[in-house]
Amino acid sequence: EAINSLLPVAQIGGELITARLLAMRGVPLNRSGAAIVVDLTTQMASQVVFTVFGLVLLFLGAHDGAMTPWIIAGAGVGLVLVVLFIGAQRFGMFKVLERGLIRLADKFGWESLGEVSGLHDSIVSLYGDHARRVWTSGGHHLVSWLLGCLEIWATLWALGLEPSLRDAVIIESLAQAVRIAGVLVPGALGVQEGGFIVICGLLGIPPHSAVAMALIRRIREIALGVPGLMAWQAMEGRHLARRRRARASEASS
Repeated sequence: EAINSLLPVAQIGGELITARLLAMRGVPLNRSGAAIVVDLTTQMASQVVFTVFGLVLLFLGAHDGAMTPWIIAGAGVGLVLVVLFIGAQRFGMFKVLERGLIRLADKFGWESLGEVSGLHDSIVSLYGDHARRVWTSGGHHLVSWLLGCLEIWATLWALGLEPSLRDAVIIESLAQAVRIAGVLVPGALGVQEGGFIVICGLLGIPPHSAVAMALIRRIREIALGVPGLMAWQAMEGRHLARRRRARASEASS
């Protein structure tokens, strides 16, 4: 979370580092990779549900029929992307990737990369043999999105406004969608703030309050993200020290 929030990694660097940290703890790359792919899929699916929920609430309160095509288009595009991603997993996208990575491992002698063998089968196994856990993962992600609404509500209340839970859900759901749309911008800097201004404007919240809310969220991201980055570097440092000691021991023997 810290890596995705604070570093220019297009919102996927955190998942790659997760795979590395799991590998450092002895989890095979094919298993950790499969778990991350499936978790990312459930996160995408839950976010589509959450965003559609926010759009519906906005539509019901706006009484503007002109928004209907946008709601249908947004929901349709999100749903199609999730279905295509799941279908690609089931029908061999990661099998092709797996073969390519194995060839690279054989060509350049990257033994650790060779552990990716079996990635496709591990992904299919998670969907088939652990379907309940996959659904549970999606439920957990959805709950986390909803908890973000409480943060928005509390922030607006602290700014002296009188927000409703409906407003909080609309702001959080659409703000998260805007952040994903700005995936190529490091930390979605400017994108997130602009999104807050536009979304809050639809609800009659003044721009200065929207900017204040966006800055408060940035402070929260930094407060939680910096310790996360420090913890990651500490783990990398310990891992590097262990490898150096192991090499020194092998050299001396």
